[in-house]
Amino acid sequence: MSNLQLIPLSKVKADTATQSRVSISAELVDDYAEKFKAGDKFPPVDSVFDGQNDWVWDGIHRTQGAAAAGLE
Repeated sequence: MSNLQLIPLSKVKADTATQSRVSISAELVDDYAEKFKAGDKFPPVDSVFDGQNDWVWDGIHRTQGAAAAGLE
């Protein structure tokens, strides 16, 4: 059984303090944005719901790339 859900980017919270990466790579975000615009598919982003917000815990570059590509 899967708990996979589509969540609008505007409802997802992403904070670098909650990420395992040291920093966000602007180059990678730009690369992902271009790939999203070209129609490439990516694996789902993993998030956790804290009772109020969905927090990204795996996929912050994909999330930011999708936003940069104008996706919701």
